[in-house]
Amino acid sequence: MSDEPKTAPFALESVATKEHDDQIAWLLAHPGVSDWLKAALRSGTACNPVELMNDIDLLSFVLRRRAQAVIATVLPQPPPAPHD
Repeated sequence: MSDEPKTAPFALESVATKEHDDQIAWLLAHPGVSDWLKAALRSGTACNPVELMNDIDLLSFVLRRRAQAVIATVLPQPPPAPHD
């Protein structure tokens, strides 16, 4: 039997790397990063990584489609291409 301590499957200390933590810290300190993104970064670091990945996918899908729809209503639409 091993003397190594057992960790939970998603123990953040066992999967987080310094490089990733440094990237998050940089974003949190950057004045150009929005408050809502900073809040999401803070909250996301404490989440189960599998659930977090699912949430990121959902968030990206829904907000990207909404933003595209809003942009499409504001920007003029190009005329249709002529038929040959």
